[in-house]
Amino acid sequence: MDTLIPTNDRLVVHENWTACSDEMLVSAAKDGDLGAFNTLCERYTPRTLRKIYSITKDWEDAEDALQDALLKAFTHLKTFEGRCRFSSWFTRIAINSSLMILRKRKVRREISLDDEGNDAESWQLPDPKAKSPESLFVQSETRELIGLALLHLGPRFRRPGAFPGLLRKW
Repeated sequence: MDTLIPTNDRLVVHENWTACSDEMLVSAAKDGDLGAFNTLCERYTPRTLRKIYSITKDWEDAEDALQDALLKAFTHLKTFEGRCRFSSWFTRIAINSSLMILRKRKVRREISLDDEGNDAESWQLPDPKAKSPESLFVQSETRELIGLALLHLGPRFRRPGAFPGLLRKW
């Protein structure tokens, strides 16, 4: 499909966007030409995906970040002022998207549905109200020490209620 591009107060017909400069493609994309934006995406997606992967170290996360970056670049293309190259602007958006994915990954635990061997136990999430193994160990050690201390007391002091004021303090 032929596309008209204004250049120096005249219209130029382009059949092939791949031969155009980034500046021409950005200008046409700002005017609403999806073919120009698509050419920009095809031009910088492979390099940007490798850059994102070097940050996320996961291809699925890298693809998610790339998709997010493409969407943001498309929606905010009108704000691109041309003070830097389009590739730099798009790469910065992609890096920010990948960093956001890393932040989200740290905040929440993810379980893959694709892994084989998922059983019911792997789906059990820890109970936030349950005591940790460390606190359970400390509790059992305390009980043992109290039991040993009670053995050293005389029989009269071992009975429950021998020290009513002591228990109220705890």
